[in-house]
Amino acid sequence: MKTIKNLTVLFSFFLFGLNLFAQCPDSSTATLQETTDWIKSKIESLGGRQLPPTRYEVKFKNSDLEIIEFGMNSDFELKDTTSICKVNMKNLDFPKLKVKYINNSKTRFSISFDGKNKTMSIWSPTLGNLEGGYEVIISCENSPDLAQRMLKAFIHLYCLSGGGTIVKETF
Repeated sequence: MKTIKNLTVLFSFFLFGLNLFAQCPDSSTATLQETTDWIKSKIESLGGRQLPPTRYEVKFKNSDLEIIEFGMNSDFELKDTTSICKVNMKNLDFPKLKVKYINNSKTRFSISFDGKNKTMSIWSPTLGNLEGGYEVIISCENSPDLAQRMLKAFIHLYCLSGGGTIVKETF
């Protein structure tokens, strides 16, 4: 009986250890819904290319992200679909997640991401299915730390979606 208790305790510590190491190193307490709502609001309200002008519509269903990019139609309205990107955030190819400023005044940045093993689909009405990553352009003129906050939100979303562990670089 004592051996079974010891094995049970040992097995419990083993499971706890696996669970501990399977977690993403993330300090945020935001829920999946709070995180997706925040990302959606920032991309839709501050996102879009300047030339040619575009805007984004973001949809989340659980951990599935869909971004629809709209460009100008013949009446100069931002209504024509230029591309649709779909990916489950747990399939995010984390090493390819990149944020960079796209102008010298650091008032606009891009966030680029890709899916692991072709798990992300990108469709364009003019070009058809596209391979590779997707880039979202966001204005941060009134929020200089938005690029770092957006990166943290995507990392948190990846973790909440069951994306696995992230290996932190040591310096």
